[in-house]
Amino acid sequence: MRTLQPAARAIRSTRPPAKPTAENSSQAASRIRARVASASRACACSFRSDISSPALCPDFHLHDLALTLFVNVYLLAEVIMQEAVKRAIEIDPTSSARQRTIDITTIGAKSGRPRRIEIWFYRADGEIYLSSTPARRAWYANIVAHPEFLFHVKNGVRADLRAIGTPVRDAETRRRVFTSIVDDLNQPRNPAGLPQPVAPVAEWMNGSPLIHVTFPEEA
Repeated sequence: MRTLQPAARAIRSTRPPAKPTAENSSQAASRIRARVASASRACACSFRSDISSPALCPDFHLHDLALTLFVNVYLLAEVIMQEAVKRAIEIDPTSSARQRTIDITTIGAKSGRPRRIEIWFYRADGEIYLSSTPARRAWYANIVAHPEFLFHVKNGVRADLRAIGTPVRDAETRRRVFTSIVDDLNQPRNPAGLPQPVAPVAEWMNGSPLIHVTFPEEA
């Protein structure tokens, strides 16, 4: 199984650098996934070719087969993780307080230091938002100054997602999103267990921060 050996070398070359920095960790993960996918294709093609041969290849190595299985298990686990994360952030009006809760790590607007807090996130028209009851919030100032932050999923699955936050200042968009949020929080079923009614939309419009969250695809 000669053609499996280059694939094995491709996998062995995917070790990430020691202690990757915050700036290069996502790029390193992308390179690893790309190399693993490439190696998986090479392994799969080689394996299919050799088992169809009338004679067993003399340099067949069990570790090559094990490597093929490892690669495919790795890729399957990643798909399962991606689906679990997708489900975790697709909250709806039936979602509990726990399901709405995440952590975010922002960079301090003045200090430049990481700041991690617990916060609720909201979903309106299929988009993800961060907000709060009317007040000045340090996390909002941090995202305005440094739009890239970490969105830490911790309900059902744990994942640290690179996110971009964009302040929502357009009055029409703010009213639409806040109306959706207030209607959700005031629903009779009240799955989040909040004191009701919450502040009216007009108060949210005047004093609540609103951040639209997107998750950029890694190259």
